[in-house]
Amino acid sequence: EFGYGYFRIRGLDQTRINVTIDGCPWNEAEDYGTYFANSPDLMSSMQTIRVEKGAGSSYNGIAGVAGGIMLESVNIHKYNDSYAYLSGGSFGSIKGTYVYNMTPMNGWGLHIKATHQQTNGYRDYGFNSSQAVTVKTGYKFNERNTFDFLTMNGYHRNGQGWIGNTIEELELNPRANGNTEAETDGWFMTMNRLQHKMWANDNLLVTSSVYFQFQDGSYRFDLDNYMKRMCGDPTNYGTLYDYGLRHNMVGANVIGKYYLSPVTLTVGMNGYSYGRNHFLDKKSVGVAEEENYSNKGVKTDVSTFAMVQYKPVKGIVFSGNVQYRYAAFDYFDYLNREMSFNRKNFDTEWDFCNFGFSFEYTPENSTKIYAKFNHVNREPTRSDMFGGEENFNGALATIKPEKANDIEFGAEYTLGRQLYVNLNYYNMWFKNELVLNGKYGENGLPCHENATTSFRRGIEFDVRWKMGYFFNLDVNGSYSANKVSTDTFGERMNHILSPSTTFNADLYWDNYDFNI
Repeated sequence: EFGYGYFRIRGLDQTRINVTIDGCPWNEAEDYGTYFANSPDLMSSMQTIRVEKGAGSSYNGIAGVAGGIMLESVNIHKYNDSYAYLSGGSFGSIKGTYVYNMTPMNGWGLHIKATHQQTNGYRDYGFNSSQAVTVKTGYKFNERNTFDFLTMNGYHRNGQGWIGNTIEELELNPRANGNTEAETDGWFMTMNRLQHKMWANDNLLVTSSVYFQFQDGSYRFDLDNYMKRMCGDPTNYGTLYDYGLRHNMVGANVIGKYYLSPVTLTVGMNGYSYGRNHFLDKKSVGVAEEENYSNKGVKTDVSTFAMVQYKPVKGIVFSGNVQYRYAAFDYFDYLNREMSFNRKNFDTEWDFCNFGFSFEYTPENSTKIYAKFNHVNREPTRSDMFGGEENFNGALATIKPEKANDIEFGAEYTLGRQLYVNLNYYNMWFKNELVLNGKYGENGLPCHENATTSFRRGIEFDVRWKMGYFFNLDVNGSYSANKVSTDTFGERMNHILSPSTTFNADLYWDNYDFNI
C-alpha cells in the first residue's frame, strides 16, 4: 500500500470507525480521520488486529458507528526474531523494511522497525515517498508489573490524483492525471504512549496509559485547474492554495478488569485535549490578503465506561456495557478575534450515553449462537459544522448529532483447525445519520447533511476451510439493503458506496515455507 488507503465497514466510511492502538485513540478528534498513510508497513510492529463490525459503545475515543479496529503492538517480551526484506515492482515501486526484536534480557525488551517505500505511481506525477520508524521498549519487573513505551513516527509526500480525465485525454495518455504537478502534500506524524500493567492481586488487572499525538503538514490545491475541469470556468485565477494543518493530542486512560467467577467487571476512564491549527501556508501563490486565515479548533473529550460479563453456567454468557461521554469544541480565530467562540456560545458541547448488551450460548465446543444490541451517539465534525469552510463565518450549519442502533444475531461453527463458518444478520437504523449531500467544501472534504430516515440491514457470511494437502479456501460476502431519505436527494434512495451484494474468495496453497 502506497500513500492513502480507504476502507469502509458496511458502506460506512473511516470517520465512522473507532481505531485504537493499545487502547489509545488514533482518530484525530475534529473530523475523525485515521491516517494509515503516516505509518507505512504498520503491521510489522503489530501483534494482532481485531475488527468488530457494527455499532460499539465501550471503546476509548469516538463512538464506533460502523465498527472498531483494535490494534495491539508487538509483545517485546515474547518475540526475538529479526528480519529484513526488500521488494520492487512496476512504476518505480520499491519497499524496504528492517525489523529488530531483541531477545528479552534481564526483564528488558526492545523492538525497532524502519521502513522506506516509494513509487512513481501509475498516473503521471502521482508519486509517493514514505518513511517510518517505530520503537517499543519496556521493562518487566516481575509477572505482575510491566512498563513499556511505544513511539511511532512517519513522514510521507504524495502527488495528488483525485481529479478525473476526459476520454480524449486518456486515449492519448492512459496515465494522464487530472491534477497538476504542483498539487502535492507532505505530512509528519508521531504517536507516543507510555503504559503500565499491574496485577494488583490475583483477580484485578489495572492498565494505565498516557499518550501524545502530533501531526504537521500541508496540501496544495490548484484553483485554476479545478475550476476549468470541474466547473468549466476558463478564468485564470493564478492561485495555488497551500492548506496547512498542525494538531496535537494529549490524553490518558486507566482500565481496571476484575475477575471473580462467574462475573468479570471492567471499568475505565479516558480523557484527552486536542488542538488543531488551520492556516494558509506562506507557500500559497496568488492568494488575496482577505483570504488568509489562521485559526485553531480545540476539542475536549472525557468518557467513562463499565462492562460486566456474567457466566451463570458453562456455555452461557450475558454481558452489558454502558458509556458516558462528554465532548466539547472551542474555536479561536487569530486574524479575526471577534469570530472566536467557546462551547457555551454556540452549544458545541455534547453529553452522550451509549450502551449495549449481548448473549452467547455455546452448547458444545464447536458451536456458538449469539445476539447483541448496541446504541451509540456521535457529534458532528468540525467540517460539517462549518459547512466545509476553513473559517467560521458567524453561524454554524444546522447539523444534529447522529444516533445509531444495531441489533445482530448469528451462529459460528468450528471444526478444529479445518473449518470455520459464521453467519450473521444485522439491522442498523439511524436517527439524523450524517450522509453525503454531493457538495465539497473549500478544504476538499465532502459535506454532509442529516438524513430524515436511514437503515442498513443484511446477512454476512464467512467460511474458512483447510482443504488438505496445504490447500486453503476463504470465502466471505454479504447481501444487504441500504436505504436513505434526504432533503437533497429524496425518499428511499440507495446509500452511496454501499453495494447490496459483495463476494470475495481466496484459494491459496501454504506449506509453511512457501505459499501461493
